Amino acid sequence: MRVLCFCPTHDLFGLTLQSIFQLAWDEPIEFTFTRDNPFGGRQENVIYNYRRGQAIALGGDFDAMLTVESDMVVPAEALARMAATMAEYDAGVVYGLYCWRTGRYAWAAYLEQTDDGSPQCSITDRPEEARAAWGNVREVTGWGLGCTLIRRDVLAGVAWELGDDYYPDHRLACHCNLNGIRQVCDFRVVCGHIVREQMPGIVWPDPEREALYRMELRE
Repeated sequence: MRVLCFCPTHDLFGLTLQSIFQLAWDEPIEFTFTRDNPFGGRQENVIYNYRRGQAIALGGDFDAMLTVESDMVVPAEALARMAATMAEYDAGVVYGLYCWRTGRYAWAAYLEQTDDGSPQCSITDRPEEARAAWGNVREVTGWGLGCTLIRRDVLAGVAWELGDDYYPDHRLACHCNLNGIRQVCDFRVVCGHIVREQMPGIVWPDPEREALYRMELRE
């Protein structure tokens, strides 16, 4: 499998960069970082950059695109595990597991969908299911592009349009949900999410904690 590792940036953290270049992968891989945010609104910039990544992946001889966002800390085995999971489960999209970096730090793995294909109900809303999923692979309805492997044919079918009401991760999930494309989360690929707003730290999923996360504080 030939992979494009794509990282759109506004702020790029050293820990993120280090984890990207420590990915263990014996097959062809190329790395692309973008830092072009020409619009006034965050959403338009995010869509613009993912459209660029999509064009690069589809314009080259890539079998899949791995997205790693610029505030993630991913394990070295992430790509190898996710690629194996993609093949084993015939999945169009494989998600690594991480927490949102705001709010209640819910896990970015969702179980249900609305009529328009939007994901809803984080697995952390069902704590026993979250703990049972730990270390396993489970079918999901999305979300997040923090650490996500997207098969080429799925990527080709996603319409990321400027002015869209949805962010790219939402649009990808809707596309898959409405078209019967399998999405799975690999709960063995546990990623950290760098928190900037409240305190300097990294939030990690943790099934041993009552709130299902732990905060690693940093200087």
